Amino acid sequence: MAKKKNFKNIKDLENVVGLLNEVEEALKDVSKTFFNSKFFNSPAPEFIAGLGGFGVGAAAAAAAFKAAAAGSVGGGAILKALAALGLGSAKVGLFTVGGIIAIPVGIAVAFMALFKRNKFKKEKLRLYQLAIQRHNTLIQELNDKANVSENRIEYLQTLIVLLKKTIVAFQEDLEIKTDDSLTTI
Repeated sequence: MAKKKNFKNIKDLENVVGLLNEVEEALKDVSKTFFNSKFFNSPAPEFIAGLGGFGVGAAAAAAAFKAAAAGSVGGGAILKALAALGLGSAKVGLFTVGGIIAIPVGIAVAFMALFKRNKFKKEKLRLYQLAIQRHNTLIQELNDKANVSENRIEYLQTLIVLLKKTIVAFQEDLEIKTDDSLTTI
């Protein structure tokens, strides 16, 4: 049985990106605390691929339909074409035309899903590496500052804890050996 993933789709990563952006702002602005923190206080690609597949399938079905109806006009042409595509049966011909359209749609959607899955895994790995980098930078920042307000220390410690939880979640998803060297202050 597959393990349950912490991050199932790109939308799940939005909170991680928000956290990483907050850490970046915290490192740039030494006055940043909970009180002035924003963090604390498209058509889908499959749809577009499906439309492209539908266009290809519809064009192929229209070409097959036109060839099968050659020499006929009106309603008789439709029945003749459906019967020709359905090996003598207009009902089977109707399903044949539908299949001609559906197959490219299915292939296009499957291709886009595979492409997205690979892209998603790369994005998780990128964010994981960035989270480790920011985690280490925050710890160094906290250790280097002697005259830091209590609110700032609390704020940075909270960010460190959130980053550590995020890193562990990425390690589980990406099946990376857990590194216990991540320390919190």
